[in-house]
Amino acid sequence: MTGAWGLAIDLGTCCVTAATRYDGEAAVLPLDPGRDDHSLPALVLVDGDELVVGREAVDQVTRFPERIIRSPRHLLWADTALYVEGRWIDPVDPVAALLRVVSAAARHRFPDHEPDSTFLTYPARWDEPAQRRLREAAHRAGLGEVVLLPEAIAAARWYATRKPSTKGAVVAVYDLGGGGFDTAALRRTETGFELAGAAGGLDEVGGEEFDRALLHVVKQYARLIDPGAAARIWDAADRSAVMTQYRWAVEAREAKKALSRRRPCLVGGEPPFSPGIQVTPDEFEEAIGLAVRRTVTELGRTIRAAGLVMDELDAVYLTGGSSAIPLVSQTIAGRLQDWVAVEIAPDPKHTVVLGALTDVPPPDDGARPARPWRQRVAGQPTAPALSGSSLFTGTDQGRLYAFDLATGARRWQTGGYVPITGAAATEELVVIGDTDGRVSAYCSATGVRHWWRQLDGPLSTGPRVHGEHVYVASEQSGLHCLALATGVTTWRCRAAQAKGSPPVAADGWVFVGGRKGMLFAVAGRQEEWRVRLSSAPVVGPIEVTGSMIFAATEDGQIHAVPRHGPPEVRWRQPAGVSPGTGPRYHRGRVYAATGDGRIAVFDAEDGRPEPMLRAGAPVTALVPHGDALYVAAGSALSVARVADGTVRRVHGIDWPVEAAPAFADDFVFLCGTGGQVAAVRLESARSGDYGR
Repeated sequence: MTGAWGLAIDLGTCCVTAATRYDGEAAVLPLDPGRDDHSLPALVLVDGDELVVGREAVDQVTRFPERIIRSPRHLLWADTALYVEGRWIDPVDPVAALLRVVSAAARHRFPDHEPDSTFLTYPARWDEPAQRRLREAAHRAGLGEVVLLPEAIAAARWYATRKPSTKGAVVAVYDLGGGGFDTAALRRTETGFELAGAAGGLDEVGGEEFDRALLHVVKQYARLIDPGAAARIWDAADRSAVMTQYRWAVEAREAKKALSRRRPCLVGGEPPFSPGIQVTPDEFEEAIGLAVRRTVTELGRTIRAAGLVMDELDAVYLTGGSSAIPLVSQTIAGRLQDWVAVEIAPDPKHTVVLGALTDVPPPDDGARPARPWRQRVAGQPTAPALSGSSLFTGTDQGRLYAFDLATGARRWQTGGYVPITGAAATEELVVIGDTDGRVSAYCSATGVRHWWRQLDGPLSTGPRVHGEHVYVASEQSGLHCLALATGVTTWRCRAAQAKGSPPVAADGWVFVGGRKGMLFAVAGRQEEWRVRLSSAPVVGPIEVTGSMIFAATEDGQIHAVPRHGPPEVRWRQPAGVSPGTGPRYHRGRVYAATGDGRIAVFDAEDGRPEPMLRAGAPVTALVPHGDALYVAAGSALSVARVADGTVRRVHGIDWPVEAAPAFADDFVFLCGTGGQVAAVRLESARSGDYGR
């Protein structure tokens, strides 16, 4: 290849990885054809006056263990010389030998030019003397002028291209490699990232310790199966025993990959242990659990040492090969109680070296999302409420979250424990209700509580804001109108007791469906009329148009009542409506989700049934937008085109959406099972699975 190119090298404790950048694209550089991950083992063999690396050194591990230098990076950091084969080895030289092999591989790929830039990454907690020794190793390897870059910042640069962040956002990097653990808190700047405090880490915890823990489990089983045979392997020092020990250790390292994918595996197939000793994923996780918890504790300590708290993090970025073990992300999420998104790359071993060659996009500060994003919250979220540049959602664990619409960055979060039933937002305030009957208002910008009001009886739906008032319906004390600015009660309609049907305000009127099957209309503090729809409670949101009101009752029926004129049911249709979804009006038709995964369609004027649409699974939310209906059904969000009845799936959603989506610009915002909160580009609905 000809033309400008760049090189990045990540000198790990157990292996070295490299990447090149050419024509704007970064790619991993293969260093060892015998390894699936293309890395170079960080082993150096002392062979007289020569230092041998790569496959030749690996092949001599069992033959000449006394001549092997392991983890040269540790020696460089500690500035420790080794006495091997009758001579002292400068700690810089083994690192230079490894870098020399990487340089040769890169120049073989780009023989015509020297790299325009060479990045060399290092742990963020290395001091200046250690960095100088690393530069010296690069000089001895013939790399020329290099740019040193902390590994944590390199990893964050890679993630920044996948998930935009705002200026000032704080992230943590959790780097669990083969021979050690490093962590750091970073702050987003105009040009990239900077350390927010002193980095942390544990030298003794990493993939190699996990290998030893797994091998210990295997050895215990071996001693139970055949104590004599196990002793001949593990208690002997002859060459045959050493070779078997090494072979089992290699098998354990490979088995770790299968166990990380939750698959049982076999280790040690020699008689009498053939076909091998089985280890289950649960046994593996139990063996490494304490070590993983230590890393998460160190992560928390590092964040606190930076003067931060967990709530201030926008995300935790995982890097390093051992971070792919599912127990790692599970333990972090558990410690953070799902307050913070835990992000992991498809190949976390290469995020550092690829990130070193990545151009960081500028921070996103606009209100319009630049790209889809996904976050997680603690508990089941309510339907998203949008206002200005923020998205708000509450959870059944009592927490209220504010996210940046543009990036998904978490702006603030409140504490709490009483389940939130819904949120409504204005430019200045976000108002929530909870199952204890409390209504609270928080500052939209800061999350500071502005006021709260205790009502009699629990709330099963969220409040609604219209003009200068908040409307909320209680199961016991009826419909309340509160002043938005102060929370003071303006009026109350005791009879309008609602369960599962939030109030709707329109043109000075307030409509609400009652728990005894009544539909109420209130105007000017007075109940104007009521009409009985059914003996079953009104459930789900009611739909109010200029001339009609549509409501669903728990017995599955759809009811249409004129807004003006005598309060009576104009038409009623059995539809098998899914609990809690309610009817939706769109362009002269009324749509209702059925319990069998279809969408019933009726003429809005006379209730005449029309051909049904197929959703494919029980519908949990149905929202009209533009010329289409957005349908949440099962683990899918679909778009039903009103014109021709075709249904197509929105790509990028693989989890159940439990609440009605919200829309802004070209994005749909969703909340769903597992604490998922996401922004999905509406363009993703232009292709998918079609059907009637």
